[in-house]
Amino acid sequence: TDGEDWNVYIVWTKLTGLDQGNPRHVVYTTVTDDGAGGFLIDPLPQVQFENGYRSGYTTLAYDSPNAVGYGTFHYSPASGDPWSAVAVIENPWVPNLFNMGTVPNPFANEHIWPHSVFGNTNHVHMTMHELRVGAADMMQITYYRFAPDPVTGVMTPAHDGDPHVITDMAMNISTDIAPNSTGEQLAAGIVMARFGTLGEVFGESDDTQWNNDMYVFQSPDAGVTWEEPIDVTQFIGPIYDALPDTNAANGDTMRVYTDVSVVYDDEDDLHVAFTAGVFDFFRVAAYYESRIFHWMLDDNGDDVWTQINYQPWVRQVEGWARTTDRPSLYFDDDTGILWCAMEVCDGGPDTTDFGESGIVNSDIFVTASPPGEYNGLLWTTPVNVTNTKWLDEGPAPVGECRAESDVSIALDSDGDYLHMTYLLDLDAGTGIGTAPEGEMTDNPIVYHRIAKQDLLDIFEANAEWQPNYPMHVDSTGFWQDPGNSQWAEYGGFFTGNREELSVGEGSGLQPNEFELKQNYPNPFNPSTSIEFSLARAGMVKLAVYNVLGQEIATLVDRRVNAGTHNVTFMADELPSGVYFYKLSADGNEKVRKMVLMK
Repeated sequence: TDGEDWNVYIVWTKLTGLDQGNPRHVVYTTVTDDGAGGFLIDPLPQVQFENGYRSGYTTLAYDSPNAVGYGTFHYSPASGDPWSAVAVIENPWVPNLFNMGTVPNPFANEHIWPHSVFGNTNHVHMTMHELRVGAADMMQITYYRFAPDPVTGVMTPAHDGDPHVITDMAMNISTDIAPNSTGEQLAAGIVMARFGTLGEVFGESDDTQWNNDMYVFQSPDAGVTWEEPIDVTQFIGPIYDALPDTNAANGDTMRVYTDVSVVYDDEDDLHVAFTAGVFDFFRVAAYYESRIFHWMLDDNGDDVWTQINYQPWVRQVEGWARTTDRPSLYFDDDTGILWCAMEVCDGGPDTTDFGESGIVNSDIFVTASPPGEYNGLLWTTPVNVTNTKWLDEGPAPVGECRAESDVSIALDSDGDYLHMTYLLDLDAGTGIGTAPEGEMTDNPIVYHRIAKQDLLDIFEANAEWQPNYPMHVDSTGFWQDPGNSQWAEYGGFFTGNREELSVGEGSGLQPNEFELKQNYPNPFNPSTSIEFSLARAGMVKLAVYNVLGQEIATLVDRRVNAGTHNVTFMADELPSGVYFYKLSADGNEKVRKMVLMK
């Protein structure tokens, strides 16, 4: 997106006809505001990035300062040709014609399923996944980068030699990559097989897919070199000394499955969201019931895990899925709010919200974490933003299902709206492959724009924080909420209402800064309003001084939450003259002058 005058660039994979052997292409279009509450879609029909035989698994590396998107995907030019990971750039002289850069592949197996992002060093960063032989084989994850030149329309390789092998112990095609604000720091979240990292054997056949940790690999120099990874989850493995009590011997009873989302905030702190499913080591069982967790390092460098969402099992979910999964993070630089969209299967057993194949329909939910001290720690109870339930008798027939999946929030959702895309599956389940679930349907890709303020209003009306849950059996890294998840303890994070300060109502989207505004009215008699903003919660003092520097009134001297506050100063007992008011918080100070005129 591009600020208030927004354009949304959308890419997706389009199969020609309902036969999985048909040609398949990556296409794009843009969505803009029509000025009357609706949208304009142009070009329509959508434009293909390439004219080969097949392509797919696309992501978009978006250059926000220049409002240019670069498509990445894997591609085969003709039937029987090998797959390659590619990045495309529009030809500057021929609209809707794209020039292609190909990632070299010196490896024994093809490296495809690329994920990409644009960094402010003018690089398109790409990670690729090895096309492994066995479904449970560990795979290589490789990295490559391009330097796009929109003036010449050339996608120039900006990598020294062949792609860099980040790891050869990965599991599942779910890597996500993110740059920090300068583009110098990169983070790649990768699902790693514990068989590879720890030598931990789980089951006997194709079971390695279930027994995983989440790792983050970081590069300090925009992809040139990569540091030793961080084990984000650090699951406690089996405790054999506790046998024959298998419940005690299981250790942790969760494992990462398929999903990760990584993002840096405006202070270059890293946030990671991932799906963790229920796991029973000694019974060699993994379950569909799941939770989504958030990970970050606290100010002391210690790991902290908090729960974003939990969804119990209700009925059968589709393959490669869990009851809640597919987290998509977005950090709003303007407000300091951390947003997360996700997929949730919440159609209970007493409803008919499932397809003829028995697969439950899913919806898209959104939650947010407030700015300031509790950013990444407190999460609102997620809100269903699609809510397309099948309410008639029996299961939803083919073509009538409404199963939203694979949500993606635009990483540059500046301004007043969240911009999202997702697939609307008209027959729940994966209808292709060797074990299809249900029938193939011609499914739309949905663009969904939501006003952030509308969501904040709903959060305030619901007045619920997501209860935290220990990810580890010994509660390591478990953040204990001092407010016990009670909304009254923190009410007003998003709206500016602060009962403890007796303040007026502020703006909904709080500024992410330390600010003291000029009082109003000024000159005044006998009362005036003083507004200040805090990026983080902490001890605050707001006091009034005379021209001799003597403190004559203390308006605030206590702990105050992050956000915007209004305080009224009554001067009915003071003489006319010039006064000063000073705001002190977190080592910062600001002073302004005001005039009392009676």
